[in-house]
Amino acid sequence: KYREILTDFVNYIGLYPADLRVFRSTTAGWMRYGNFGFVWVIKNQSFPSSTHFIAKMNEIAYEVIRKSNHDIQIMDGFWLALSRADNTEATRENRPGKHMIHPGEAVIDAMGRRWFMLMMMHLCSDMFNSSIIDTKESVQ
Repeated sequence: KYREILTDFVNYIGLYPADLRVFRSTTAGWMRYGNFGFVWVIKNQSFPSSTHFIAKMNEIAYEVIRKSNHDIQIMDGFWLALSRADNTEATRENRPGKHMIHPGEAVIDAMGRRWFMLMMMHLCSDMFNSSIIDTKESVQ
């Protein structure tokens, strides 16, 4: 069902009138797997709690985007967030804080820089291309 819904979504995005279309993959901290050492109320979750599940979701998304032949860039959110999956926070009483599943500041900062570079490369590609030195020409 995920593949089917995502295919519809990718087709919608692909036909949307925009100069730049970007899909950001799911971050590694999306599930609770990264919150080891913090107090959680024990209850069954409907989602698997493994990073392999999240990686598989992203693989499906990449495949759907590639097969669509739409001009959609992919911004990786998974591998960037894997080593620091979440912004864990706990109170003095060791209760979960309000920032448990979202990527922390270091990951968000890196993602922000990547978004900025992607937009600049798209909007100012002539300037970027003209500033690159061709080493073959400069050696001759």
